[in-house]
Amino acid sequence: MFLILLTQSVFSQDEFIEETVSVLLFEEVNKLREKEGLHLFVEDEILDAVAFDQAEYILKLGKITHEQEQEKKKTLRDRILYYEGLYAEAGENAVVVGVGSKEQIEPNGPRIIISTEENAVKAAITAWLDEEEGRLNLLDPNFYHIGIAVIVDEDKEITFVFVAASLPYEAPDYQKIAHNFHGIEPYSSEVCKSFLETHSSLPQLFSDAIKVENNEVFFEYHSLDYMLELLDNASDGIAVDIVRDDQYGCKTGNRLFPTEINDGYLLPPSKKMKLTNYNLLKDKGEVKFSLGKLPDFYSAQNCELNAIIIKKGHYCETSPFNHLETKNVKWFDLPFLLVGDTDSSHFFWKDSSQLSIVIDAKGEWEREFLMQFKFRKEIDYQFSSMRIKLKVSPIADREVLIANVKSLAESIGNKLDYSIDIEDSWSEYYDFQKNTFHQLETDGKDTVEIIEYLKSQTDEKLVTFLNSLNRVEINLEGTAVISNQISDEVKVTMLKELIANQKITPASYLQASLIKDVLSKKANVSVVPIIDHSQKKKVLPLINNQIVLQQGLGKKIYDGNPIYLAFLELFLIDRSQQEIAYNKYISELKHWSINFKNISNFESWQAGFKGLLNKVPSIMYAKAWLNYQLIAADYYYEKGEFIKRKKAFDEIMKWQTRAKLNSAEILNLAKYLCYQDQFSRAIELLKPIVQQENVDEDILFYFLQISIYDEEQVSSKLQLESVQKAQELYPKGFCQLFSKEKMGIQLLKKNKIKALYCSQCME
Repeated sequence: MFLILLTQSVFSQDEFIEETVSVLLFEEVNKLREKEGLHLFVEDEILDAVAFDQAEYILKLGKITHEQEQEKKKTLRDRILYYEGLYAEAGENAVVVGVGSKEQIEPNGPRIIISTEENAVKAAITAWLDEEEGRLNLLDPNFYHIGIAVIVDEDKEITFVFVAASLPYEAPDYQKIAHNFHGIEPYSSEVCKSFLETHSSLPQLFSDAIKVENNEVFFEYHSLDYMLELLDNASDGIAVDIVRDDQYGCKTGNRLFPTEINDGYLLPPSKKMKLTNYNLLKDKGEVKFSLGKLPDFYSAQNCELNAIIIKKGHYCETSPFNHLETKNVKWFDLPFLLVGDTDSSHFFWKDSSQLSIVIDAKGEWEREFLMQFKFRKEIDYQFSSMRIKLKVSPIADREVLIANVKSLAESIGNKLDYSIDIEDSWSEYYDFQKNTFHQLETDGKDTVEIIEYLKSQTDEKLVTFLNSLNRVEINLEGTAVISNQISDEVKVTMLKELIANQKITPASYLQASLIKDVLSKKANVSVVPIIDHSQKKKVLPLINNQIVLQQGLGKKIYDGNPIYLAFLELFLIDRSQQEIAYNKYISELKHWSINFKNISNFESWQAGFKGLLNKVPSIMYAKAWLNYQLIAADYYYEKGEFIKRKKAFDEIMKWQTRAKLNSAEILNLAKYLCYQDQFSRAIELLKPIVQQENVDEDILFYFLQISIYDEEQVSSKLQLESVQKAQELYPKGFCQLFSKEKMGIQLLKKNKIKALYCSQCME
């Protein structure tokens, strides 16, 4: 910290002994920590040397500073490493107190003349407490060791330097520590900046690239071409940083190696030569080469391996241990559309019917007539008009037929006014008699004479024809309502009648209702009547529903065709039916998701599908479009069209909100984005969810696993809040998050997170 106390030259008779002042400072600092309930500092010779080095530099420079010109001593960390200290965290306070000057010796106290060693020490501590960083260095619970330097110059000005540090890193089993980092140079912006901009996702890509076999550590990756692009210089390479669990002990502070290069025990780096000369998977176009033998202290249960990326001899990046699950998701479940499907408990439609019933001699026509009206009564048919026409043969008894029809019409209880017209079928008869002996027999006769002739004939063919001319034709208009509460048995009966009467719209409703019952296991598949394909175009909606049923039952084939081709066949017959069109596009998309190499007409798919916008349920449209873009990302990657691939990810982020994904689907989408090396997008996806009061456990834990890769999106504050939420909402799974099966221990470097972990998991 930078503190300068103005001094005045005042004569003092007291002698200020540096050693005495140093002891007093050590005692006063520990009194302060004891008062705050903190553990006491332990003085350390290396930190004393670091503090004294800076005190001398300040005295020589004539002003307080925390840096030096010499590169090896430039920063506090540099100076600690210069004296071979192993403290990862440290803070430095410095102040100059003039003997005889007026200073505060307690916070907010009066200014008094500094004339004793005790007051000089108190003035230094008070000055540090008055500054945020200085106060933190004195009272940081994660600091354990201190170094103190006191220099009294000839002008009676006392230079105080106080260095506080964490616990030192301890080499396991007396392993030799590489203070020169095996020749790895520190981070260089000139070397690393453009490299990391080009390869910004290395920590994520290599999170699972470190493998252990027979006490030897290997680097494995699926693309040799990419690794050759990455390590294109002879001094490029990869090293392993072995971090032990006991470096994060809960009863003590962290013990990390004091450098940005490694936190634990550093193995010698493996340079590009190993990749080119000792790659065990070169023939497969993949990568596997040794990063060295593991030391005896290594244990898979107690150690984590981090990958260190080296460029042109300089440390550039760390890929921390993270057992992160990713998935190349190709499909979010999406139902096909049933024509006639509705969430309503009733189905309403306007009806216009034309019935034609042959009047047979046995009276069967009367039963047919009554059945048609009985059927309509069951579907709550409300007539708006009814016109009846009797078409009769020349020899029919009109009066009897009219009376019979009137009687039947009135018996159905219909209060609607109706009319009965009658029409003789002379034209049909004249067509029949052409070129027959009946034409010769009646030639020149009038209609009365012909009627008498026909009545006298016994020719079976003639009699049959004349009887067939008698028919009643009924034109009905009205509205009908079918309740979904009727039994499946009644639904089946009504469905058959509707199909027989070519009422495809209400028939589709009943069929869809039955199919939904079957797929939800409320009914047996046998209740659904099989549709006759003979009039295919008329019954396309019903065939569509039948295909949906088969697909829902897990069938891959319908009528000899794969499901997607079955829908395509219907679509080619009639492109106007929106449910059929939708099912054609979805079945094709699902086929591609399973058979990626069989993709054809990929871009024309989206052109056609866009025509269904606002014509099918918005959520289903959005989910279908999302599925398309999932496949598109891989499709354009294979084609090398990376601008289109980026656009596919943009579309995924845009449409996933409209698709109303559930928690499991959102998590799988995040895993997909991570698989596709889109970690920032995965964080963007999950971030608003984890900030809600309640959040799914798996989503919250996955967010914490990937949060380490994007400090811009995930601030330390948000990360801490998320860890706190995980501890509060899911205490049973919280500790497992820091296991080797999940993200490991790297977040415990942050002391507030470590405190939460220790309070929960180490009781």
